[in-house]
Formats: sequence, C-alpha cells, structure tokens
Amino acid sequence: MHDAESKRLQDVLEIMQLKSRYCRCVDLRQWDDFRRLFTEHARFEGFAAAPTGADVTTFVVGVARRLEGSVTVHHCHQPDIVLVGPDTARGMWAMMDCNEWPHAIGMPGAPSAQGFQGYGYYEEEYQRVQGEWKFRFIRLTRLRVDPLERPGPDPTLSTAEQSDWLRPSHDWLPQKG
Repeated sequence: MHDAESKRLQDVLEIMQLKSRYCRCVDLRQWDDFRRLFTEHARFEGFAAAPTGADVTTFVVGVARRLEGSVTVHHCHQPDIVLVGPDTARGMWAMMDCNEWPHAIGMPGAPSAQGFQGYGYYEEEYQRVQGEWKFRFIRLTRLRVDPLERPGPDPTLSTAEQSDWLRPSHDWLPQKG
C-alpha cells in the first residue's frame, strides 16, 4: 500500500471514530466530551434542539436540555466519506435514533407520543485541527419519524438504572492525547 493511500485510510478511520464518539457522548450524556468534538466555529442545521446556524455552545446546551430525562439510542452506519483537501472532508451517514421520555412530548399528529424512532441521514463537514479531526458542519435530515406511544397507564421507561442491565463504562476508552 502506498503512503498516500495509507494516510487516506487513516483519515477516514479517524473520522469514523469521531462519529462514534458523537453518538456515544449523546447517549451517555457526556456533554464536556461532546463539546470537544467540534471546531470553534462549527454550525448545525436540522436539529429541534437548536436553531439553524447555531453555534457550538447553543447546540450542545440545546441538545442537553432537549434530552433531559430521556433515554436515547443513536446509530449511524454506512459512512460515505470523501477527503476534499489535506485537512478537510465531507461525509454522509445513514442514521437511526430512538428517543423516549417519561411524558408526552406533544408530537404533531401523535399528541400522546412519549418519543419517536427516526430514520434519515447526517450530512457533515470535518476539519483537522491541530492534528485531530473535528466536526465543522452537521445537517440532520429525516426520511421518516415514527411516534412511540406506550400502551397502558405505566409511563416508566425501561432503562438500565431501573434494572440489572449492565451500563456502558464512561471511562472504558482512554482519553485521547
């Protein structure tokens, strides 16, 4: 393998790890770590938690507030990543998220829904900053959103805190750099 091809593959792998951290930080509520995934001037589109064009602080605070009290699972797969410069790249990821609260969320068309399962794509730009890939732009698009309505009077969520399920370890992976 040539050095250039090896470097390209290393860059793509690092961007894939960045996206993995994004999902994990959201689901485990690691907001300080989440904040560090973005460039200083990153921008966001398509998120209910922050207005289009929001800055990083507005986005992170908005996501943390919106997800308060919820259980979430975010999965991203089928990455298509293109290096567009020595320190810039674009990517597109298929996504699925499950978001559930212990109360109705006032979802249009499903007022008693306590959450939703969504499907769509992330469209992203990345920039290498001081040797580390970060998000420069993220757009969330949705193809489908299915309401989650809990039958019966019990609004209790099925979470690891309420069971003997193992929880992910927040410190399983060593901190980078």
